[in-house]
Amino acid sequence: MYSSIKKTIALALLAALAGCTSGQIASEPPFQAANLTADTLRLAVGVATFRAPITTRGINTVAMFRQPSGLSATLVNTPALTGPFTNKPGTACSATTNTGTSGPANAGAADGGTGSILGSPQVPPGILAACTTFGTAGGVFSYGFAPANAGTSGADVFTLYTQPFYNNAAGSTANPQFGPGTITARSYKCGPPACLLPLLAAGSSPAPSGFTGFSQGFITFGLTPVAGNYNLSVGIQNSTGQTTSVTSNTAVMASVVGLPPYPTPTFVSEDGTGGIVVNIVPPAGVTETLVDLVNATSGSTLTVVVQGAAPANVTFPDSFVNSVGVTTQSLSTGNTWRVTAIGVNYPAFEAGPPGNTSVSPTITGANGQADITFSSELSQIY
Repeated sequence: MYSSIKKTIALALLAALAGCTSGQIASEPPFQAANLTADTLRLAVGVATFRAPITTRGINTVAMFRQPSGLSATLVNTPALTGPFTNKPGTACSATTNTGTSGPANAGAADGGTGSILGSPQVPPGILAACTTFGTAGGVFSYGFAPANAGTSGADVFTLYTQPFYNNAAGSTANPQFGPGTITARSYKCGPPACLLPLLAAGSSPAPSGFTGFSQGFITFGLTPVAGNYNLSVGIQNSTGQTTSVTSNTAVMASVVGLPPYPTPTFVSEDGTGGIVVNIVPPAGVTETLVDLVNATSGSTLTVVVQGAAPANVTFPDSFVNSVGVTTQSLSTGNTWRVTAIGVNYPAFEAGPPGNTSVSPTITGANGQADITFSSELSQIY
């Protein structure tokens, strides 16, 4: 039924999939009880520095819930992130279901105005779940939060959150602490050449489609960073509705200063056959930069990782091999492309899939935090 490929791709890639339903409609997928005592839930927090018309600062989180193999511990879980921050005002859910936000939106009513960012346990079809930020879709997987909790449809889910959460324009009464200006919201994926896409088995049916990159692990929130202790727990329901809770380490935010703003990359050259070169200048404190090139026309993402704090020319290749094994030109004439530099003070690339299968990789920097800084986008037409 393609289950082995699903597990290999979905769990390692932070994209939880529903089990095979053998053609049945809305039936509960088969499950196997997990040894939760062998799994590890971890959390790191830090300051997120965003670039907009002016620099703003929020909260960065790096969460992982891994089994001993390094893959995601469960296909379904309900997270609860707590800390000394004050969440933005909540908004009641108006839909008949609450799968959670897929991007920068208001907090759910249950966690609005509190020191919590919550998910909701799954409920039977037609029942309104508790109105929370993550809803029933959001969980913690091998590298970060994602709206990827398994359901009964059997569909492959490769969606990642667009971020920052709680992103509002200047002067918004819903979130006066985050502005002025609207921070560009997007999902962050690691693609070739840094993260080679997995090749799907020939003749597989149905073959999953839509996978264009691995999670980069961080999820950011447009909330004023507050020093203190942060904790994460996940609830896991069994077939009888009983819930087991797993708790993370306590993550400490000792400083709310954060990293300096990351200067916007500058264009150097294009070769006319698909590749480009850009220049980056990492600010003080950055130990690693993830440079993402998004082809806004095709939807593909390329990533180059630069170690250290020295200025560097970053070359994106002419082509890459996609998940079905086809060599694809990175950029074609007329394509709109966008480059963002993401600086961190912790080993963000080294901790993530597909290369890292450790149950507890390092996710903090020398200051004990996971601080991150984003450049504004450099955008041009090829």
